[in-house]
Amino acid sequence: MLYENGEGVNQNPKRALVLYEKAADAGFGDAMYRIGMMYVNDSLGKIKDKARAIDFFEKAVDNGSIEAAFALGVVHEDGVGGVETDYAKAAKWYQRAAGAGHAAAQTRMGVLYDNGLGVERDFAAAAEWHQKAALQGITYSRLRYAGMCYNGIGVTRNFNKAFK
Repeated sequence: MLYENGEGVNQNPKRALVLYEKAADAGFGDAMYRIGMMYVNDSLGKIKDKARAIDFFEKAVDNGSIEAAFALGVVHEDGVGGVETDYAKAAKWYQRAAGAGHAAAQTRMGVLYDNGLGVERDFAAAAEWHQKAALQGITYSRLRYAGMCYNGIGVTRNFNKAFK
């Protein structure tokens, strides 16, 4: 990451890639995730290669990378790189990351349940996910959960929780 970002050393994405590949070959999922991000962000000075990035994200998830699961959720929710938007697939990947404590994925799950995108609309489930993300400091989820408590949406109306 130091070479990728130029922190304490001269920035050298190609050197970063070589080191990430060694770590990936040793089975480190987070290195696979970083390679995928380099392809998404065009850090290598090549044409962006979303398909290759997705392959690396999927391998990374298989090797324990929660960040890669979140990235795959974003890919499917936003239709990144020519991938067709598929909220059900996005929910699958977000669920995996959210269940492991990924705050942004918890917020995204709350939003999907709020709107019935890829999952059946369920305000109680939305409130649970927003509460979890809110406790980790995600501002959007704090506001959404407070509003749900104030209005009794998906939870029993509770002004004290809403205020808190």
